[in-house]
Amino acid sequence: MNILAVLAGGGAGAVCRYLLSKVLSEHSSNYIPAGTVAVNLMGAFIIGFLFEAFSAYEVRPLVRLLLTTGFLGGFTTFSTYALEAVQLFRAQQYFRGILYIALHDVLGLVIVVLGMLAFIGLKNLMQGGFHA
Repeated sequence: MNILAVLAGGGAGAVCRYLLSKVLSEHSSNYIPAGTVAVNLMGAFIIGFLFEAFSAYEVRPLVRLLLTTGFLGGFTTFSTYALEAVQLFRAQQYFRGILYIALHDVLGLVIVVLGMLAFIGLKNLMQGGFHA
């Protein structure tokens, strides 16, 4: 059953990544690969949010697998990020390459924390008030 959860989540995540990347590449400049940045940063936010949710509530291991290893594993893409960064440097687009890496690495860490804080804030609001 675990394998099916990862398979289903991974397939859904990969399809979502493909569709979002396609839409973003059609509607953004080619300065940096916007689709890859968007899905990886969205994935960072979601994993931070889910981490806090899973810590606060009893969530079945199968659901955790479906959402994290499955969906987010299929949705985000480290290998594409790494390849696109190398391609920018090979094309001697050094500033763009550094910007691309910084967006993923630095902003990715910040966005994980924002996802965590979003869950904590939402939970506090649902419990009748906000407590930082």
